[in-house]
Amino acid sequence: MALVVGTLQPARVAAQQASGHLALGAGMSYADDDGAGLGGRGFASYLRMSWGRGRSFSLANDLWFISIPDVPFETPPCPGPACGPVVTNYQTTALVLAPALVARQGYEKSSLLYRLGPTASWFVDRIDGTPAVAGGVQAGFSVLTTRRQNGMLISIDYLRMFRGGAHPRWFVPITVGWQF
Repeated sequence: MALVVGTLQPARVAAQQASGHLALGAGMSYADDDGAGLGGRGFASYLRMSWGRGRSFSLANDLWFISIPDVPFETPPCPGPACGPVVTNYQTTALVLAPALVARQGYEKSSLLYRLGPTASWFVDRIDGTPAVAGGVQAGFSVLTTRRQNGMLISIDYLRMFRGGAHPRWFVPITVGWQF
């Protein structure tokens, strides 16, 4: 929580704006299906604001939009010998705020970026009766195709949602973007 408050303070943002940068990206996202594996494939995009340019460690704040059109959901069997489980598909859309600590490892022609931090999610499309908000954690890995601050980003992230058993519980976005 302290990381969220620290990255959103207007005075701190204004003081570090000269050393910050922006990144945009989009790609595919995968979701689980109640612990049995990959449940659906959809779309993910992000807007990332980072502070602490050129340092080994910096702060970032991601805003994710994730939409999975067909995630299978299995209901428990009904009582009686003629009933069994029913599998239905549903769409889920989530807006995720993910502040993170970013570690940078620079090489001659590229940089590796590692991200770790908490998440706060709002599920716009979801199954009726499931929680609309969730807390969680994000871990991510990116390759910045240049040693400078500007360049193409290729990223894979893991976002785990703690929703009290509601589905989906995790997303894995694989994105391509550009850092300005």
